[in-house]
Amino acid sequence: MGGWVYIMSNRYRGTIYIGVTADISRRAFQHATGEGADFCKKYDLTQLVYAEYTERIEDAIAREKAMKKWRRDWKVALIERANPDWLDLFLRGGDGRHAALLSPRLPREGGGPAAFSPSPQTPPRKIGTPPIRFRYPATPSPSNIDRNRRMFVFAVLGASESVVFVSALILMLLIGAVQLVGLGGHFGIDAHVDADVDAEIDLLGWLGVGTLPLMILIVVFLALFGTTGLIIEQASHDWLGTFLSPLIAGPAALVAALPLTGFSARGLARILPRDFTTAVSLDTLVGETGQIVTGRASHGSPARARVEDVHGQAHFVMVEPNAPDQILEEGEAILLVRRENDLFRAISRGDHRLPQLGV
Repeated sequence: MGGWVYIMSNRYRGTIYIGVTADISRRAFQHATGEGADFCKKYDLTQLVYAEYTERIEDAIAREKAMKKWRRDWKVALIERANPDWLDLFLRGGDGRHAALLSPRLPREGGGPAAFSPSPQTPPRKIGTPPIRFRYPATPSPSNIDRNRRMFVFAVLGASESVVFVSALILMLLIGAVQLVGLGGHFGIDAHVDADVDAEIDLLGWLGVGTLPLMILIVVFLALFGTTGLIIEQASHDWLGTFLSPLIAGPAALVAALPLTGFSARGLARILPRDFTTAVSLDTLVGETGQIVTGRASHGSPARARVEDVHGQAHFVMVEPNAPDQILEEGEAILLVRRENDLFRAISRGDHRLPQLGV
């Protein structure tokens, strides 16, 4: 008695189930109506994407066991060499004939997909089972390959396990749109976060807080979180044949996105325009030179002096001599030596009483 090895799936490059049966028509009908294996019912594997016939049921069983040990990419290659679009090969109705897509040679021990040669077969069909017909897909063309890639991208984006990551990307785009139309300034979402953390490890600084405006930092995080999550889901689908639960993929994407956000924030901070200000602290005036412009400075009686900062801006401050017995005359050049609250101590530059030589 002959046997069939078959593969069920739920969509293009979706979850895969490999089974063996002596009656492919009955088994395909059972899977299509949800009466097959529990695994197929759990993941809605109703599409027959590959089938092959062997003369002996023992060979089919051996083939099934060998294929289940294959890597996923081997299984995908086996399906796509015969059915590049992952079409559902089980069609109800028709003339009741049975035909296998391919009849590959059994692989050697530990081998991958074997060589193929088309070999339609006609095994017996039990009375009462629905007729089945297989359709033969054309050889994949570049346009089919591009379409399949687009289908797979849409499958990842549309999967329920990817809702969290797709939502993060949509939120990122909405924030960007709000910023673009100029509403960000109205709602104050361009605020900076200045955080001083007295700890051995500056966690917030490590995450990039304070290096960029808050909304830009949030946009960077959402972009990295959403993209990383989709990459994790795609990798899981490629290697395991199914998407990960958001309870697993979400924390994994979060752990990966946080350090990437800090690294990206520090990189963007180097190239984005910075706020420039000429405002200076009064303490920075210590060490600068100036001139007494109003009054005569003595101990306990300050005078008004004009001092320029590093930007060339003039500041008018009150000064007293640093020495108790010193007097600073109006017009005398001075050097600020220290600050006491709103008062500066100064010394004479030494050239006020030198004779001025005329030209």
